[in-house]
Amino acid sequence: MNLKFMNNKGSTLLIVLIVFSILTMLGTTLYTIAVNNYKVENVNEELKKNLYLAEAGVEEAYSLIVKTIYEAINEGNKEASKVIKNIDLSDMKNDYITEDNSINFNKLMENQEIVFKSVYKSYLNENLIKNLENEANYNLIEKDHHMITTDYDNSENIIKVTSVYTKENIKKKVTVSYKLLEPMYNQIYYYESNVVKVPKDTLISKVLCTEKNLINNSKQLEINGDSHIRKNFLVGSYDHSPVKEVIINGNVIVQRDMKMNSKKNKNITLNGTIHSENFIINENSNIEIHELYTKDDLEIYGNKSIVNIFRYFGYTDGREATKSSESSSINIQSEDLGKENGTSLNIIDEMRILGTAFIEKTGDTKYKDWQYQTGESITINENYLIYTDIYSELQDLYYKDYPPFVFVEGDLNKGKFKPHDKAYHFSNNYDKFKGLTLGGRNINIPEDNITTLGVTMDDGNIKEPVGDIDLSKEKLSKEVEKLNGELKQGIINRLDINSNKNNNFSVSEDGEIFCITDKDIYISGYDNYLDRENFINGKNNLKGLIVTSGKVIFSGDVNFTGIIIAGDDIVMTDNSIIKLKYDKDYLLSLLGKNLTIIKDLFKEEPEEYIPTLIYENLGIKNNNVNIDKFIELESWESN
Repeated sequence: MNLKFMNNKGSTLLIVLIVFSILTMLGTTLYTIAVNNYKVENVNEELKKNLYLAEAGVEEAYSLIVKTIYEAINEGNKEASKVIKNIDLSDMKNDYITEDNSINFNKLMENQEIVFKSVYKSYLNENLIKNLENEANYNLIEKDHHMITTDYDNSENIIKVTSVYTKENIKKKVTVSYKLLEPMYNQIYYYESNVVKVPKDTLISKVLCTEKNLINNSKQLEINGDSHIRKNFLVGSYDHSPVKEVIINGNVIVQRDMKMNSKKNKNITLNGTIHSENFIINENSNIEIHELYTKDDLEIYGNKSIVNIFRYFGYTDGREATKSSESSSINIQSEDLGKENGTSLNIIDEMRILGTAFIEKTGDTKYKDWQYQTGESITINENYLIYTDIYSELQDLYYKDYPPFVFVEGDLNKGKFKPHDKAYHFSNNYDKFKGLTLGGRNINIPEDNITTLGVTMDDGNIKEPVGDIDLSKEKLSKEVEKLNGELKQGIINRLDINSNKNNNFSVSEDGEIFCITDKDIYISGYDNYLDRENFINGKNNLKGLIVTSGKVIFSGDVNFTGIIIAGDDIVMTDNSIIKLKYDKDYLLSLLGKNLTIIKDLFKEEPEEYIPTLIYENLGIKNNNVNIDKFIELESWESN
């Protein structure tokens, strides 16, 4: 038997190679698929990440929109709240007062809504885009890859925000549009109020009233408000008083004289209407007056005074005067008048002087008292010589003895001189007399708006009488009557102090005082007065009502807002600094809260009342306003 053997080594190797190739190809394919899947997954992750970051930009922009709306609401609220504060409740014709003197809340809220919306809209227009486009307002991690753009249609109140995030060449964009709704003012604010009727009396319209004198020796006095002084106002009660400055922003009615007694350098600024019987200025006075009325004279004594008056009215008609108090004039007795840097008088806008000056001799044991009326509405010392008989060669004149002088009395042919005749005697004969003065360039008066009974001086020249005395007298009489008002007949006699006194000298924590007493009152900024009876601590800002039938004495530095009414002198002591202020809104509120006492304080029932709004509560209903309800989503797109 023959056996044959086959050799299989080569075929096995081949099979192995074929299997290995198949496995290699399968592995490569699987690897490629795995790599591709990884890449796809990575791209998807980047797409999602970039989309999220693009959306994050929109979310941050939304937060800025919310913040800007909140700020706009606050600005609108702030301005709308001022509508209440600006209501003039004394004006019964205003839209906020109803026939029964209550507040018209509907009208109030309507106007507040108008103000609120206007301010709210304006704030958004000015700040919304600015806030959205300011990179510093965003907290994104990778700002370099972000781009945020906005578009605001303020007519439709639509804001469009586009946020684009680009990284690894993958760009995602989200665009969102929001509709901004306007909030209503009355959804945010509330207020409660009460209206009371405060007696309308001229006493409570002034910061300061005294039955007697206002005596000021303070270093500095500032009064903001009107004052009424039944006797004298003394700026310095003695020659060396330390007064340096007086500033008054308001009207001052002085029924007797206002005197600048201090001879030290001082600045006096009177920015209102001043009325006095005589206004007397001593040396070293720098004075500026808005408007001055004198029943009798404006008198300037001593040297180195500068007097500027915008409007001056000496209103007493001197045509039939028999004594000096019945005729207004300006009397200047300053030796340096007409000299360089000497005393000067400037009347700027208007001047009416309805009388002429008198020469008088009183209190001389050798001669009887006498008074002689001149023809000068502005008179200067020594100019009286023109009326004497020094030059008796003046024809057709006759004279009369006024010991030790002899003064011209009239014309032999025309009769006794009236003041205007003496005025023309002055102007016609001035150049014949030596030693007289016209004040040089140190006296200046208006070219127009002028009425004078006698001659005046202007820039070294004589001005003859001018204007209609009767017409000026009629107009000025009405103004003076209005100025003097009801207090001309008295101050304390209008009040029942004894029945309503509280003798309260203590000051509340917020610096308020409500004192009615018959005792003298000491108001001081000094500590050394603390143990004094009837002491009111004025060391800090003080406010309130002070009524006394006695004196009020200030010392130290005192800053007071309110009303002071005194039956005796009001005194500012040496070297003090006193500031007084009238605040109508505060005082009406104070008086309204103490209405029962105030009504009983006045002896007579007032003819009128002032409706006064007392704020009991004013605020915000909800401090946590949900701003989201003012933002509506219009559209959302991403790609």
